[in-house]
Amino acid sequence: KLDKFGLAPTEEEGSELKVEDHEIQVEKYLSAEERLAQEKARAEEEARKAASAKDDQIARALQEMMYGTLESKKQDTGEEEIEKPAFIDEPHETLSDEQIKIIREYEKKLKAFQEEQDKQRKALETEAKKVRGDIQAIVEA
Repeated sequence: KLDKFGLAPTEEEGSELKVEDHEIQVEKYLSAEERLAQEKARAEEEARKAASAKDDQIARALQEMMYGTLESKKQDTGEEEIEKPAFIDEPHETLSDEQIKIIREYEKKLKAFQEEQDKQRKALETEAKKVRGDIQAIVEA
């Protein structure tokens, strides 16, 4: 059912000669007066935001509780990589004492890193079991 009758945008007289903003791909040239007006508007907007931020309960709570971001801090999930020495695959007889020391330090770091990953994995598994139990209790209730 049609309520309104009219011409399509392409059927309107002179529509071929009209250029819309989304069709222009070049950045618009701003004269000095336009730039001053834009800067003034931006400064007024910032002043308005600063004035409203003094009394903004949500922003203040966000700043106090989560340091201004909605994203939680990433725990040490092992994002950093332990750099493997280039000479680790060489036979130990051909390595110098310093290289052997570097390899031992690498192995210690690797072992500590793997232990930390296991500890985090176990903590997450425990938390997942607890959450599943809570969900099951809610479903049964």
